[in-house]
Amino acid sequence: MPNDPVILVIDANAETRELLVQFLEMQGHSVHGVESGMSARATLGQLVPIAVVLDVALPDMEPLNLVREFSGNPHRLPVVVLDPDPTPQSAVTYMSNGAMGYLGRPYAFSDLLRELGAALQRGAAGRDDDQSSRQQARQIAGYQILDTIARTANGYLFLVMKDNQRYAMKLVRGRSETPAERQRERRRFHRNAIIASSINHPHVVRVHDFGTDEGQQVPYLVMEYVDGVTLKEYRKQQQPGLVDAVRLLRQIVDALVALHAQEICVRTLSPRDIMVDRQGNARLLEFAFARLPGSDFTVPGEIAGAPEYIAPEIFTSNTISPQADIFSLGVLAYEFLLGKKPFYSPSIGELAHQIVSTPPLAPTRIQPDFPEPLQRILENMLRKQPDQRYASMVEIRDDLDRFLRGETVQAAPATLRQRFFSKAWR
Repeated sequence: MPNDPVILVIDANAETRELLVQFLEMQGHSVHGVESGMSARATLGQLVPIAVVLDVALPDMEPLNLVREFSGNPHRLPVVVLDPDPTPQSAVTYMSNGAMGYLGRPYAFSDLLRELGAALQRGAAGRDDDQSSRQQARQIAGYQILDTIARTANGYLFLVMKDNQRYAMKLVRGRSETPAERQRERRRFHRNAIIASSINHPHVVRVHDFGTDEGQQVPYLVMEYVDGVTLKEYRKQQQPGLVDAVRLLRQIVDALVALHAQEICVRTLSPRDIMVDRQGNARLLEFAFARLPGSDFTVPGEIAGAPEYIAPEIFTSNTISPQADIFSLGVLAYEFLLGKKPFYSPSIGELAHQIVSTPPLAPTRIQPDFPEPLQRILENMLRKQPDQRYASMVEIRDDLDRFLRGETVQAAPATLRQRFFSKAWR
């Protein structure tokens, strides 16, 4: 009968569409299958759908638009998405845009029944309380997704809420193709969550919760929400003076001192990893590539993190140490103070060559009045050989304090031998 409630199956592949229709009919449902988004739209005036099963591999239409259309007013239908190329970000995107279920192919029919049953229940609840069901559809591990904050170096950051409290939720961006690689990526994510949760410092964002959402198998990390901007945005918007900029760098160094005290190396540090709150305080947002002594989570040849901020020895021998962090901090500090990266190339090979072999442009060539003591501090962080850099973050913090007090810094200019074999500036 035309007015009988049906489940609408949208799948461009005739064979899989027919299998889905037959299976759902065997479960006692009335089902109607169509091959395209346009055909699905045409059925709305002829049938009474109670749910939509949508395979997103459609040739004629953006599937996200269909999800929004069917789940929004006036239809308000529960939509279960079938994704041939599933990723955690895709799951979040579809769910936050109205889908009530998400499955990656290949999937078991039992999983489809579970997702469809849950979606139908939510749809029924939505007819009584639409707002409640919408909030449930936009949840990960019980946290309601409110907005997208940013795309970070290795994932996505969302503004979420639970128990009337706002948090920032980090989701890893899945880039692995095989199950073994995805498992390894997940292990790294959870391991770094454990590392992050062990840190208690005023300039490191506190971790509230972490785990894997059972329904969507999405690893997540929940942190306190910092109302502010990234270090890069802060420089662009506020254009801080030199003293204020050095004070902010000193806070970042103090956070790294705390990490190194627990033998944690961050490996790379970029402006996207630092937030500046409304009070002007720096907060280390994440250290997703952190490494403990003896860890083997990075395989030979793998470059983890933003390559512009990686130390020379990581490119040449994959050596992780506090000195590598000091170099990465030097790159960040150079860029923050001068507004220019010390090393840059669109080619990863050329970039690696610059970092390993080419000295950066001297700060005084960019800003002629740049203070010589501060240039020496940068020089002692950016030397190519690890044993020629500062011995620790504590030494950097102490020298920044001396600079702020107007005292003589301990960073020594390069010796004649160092200048001969490894020129600091060009």
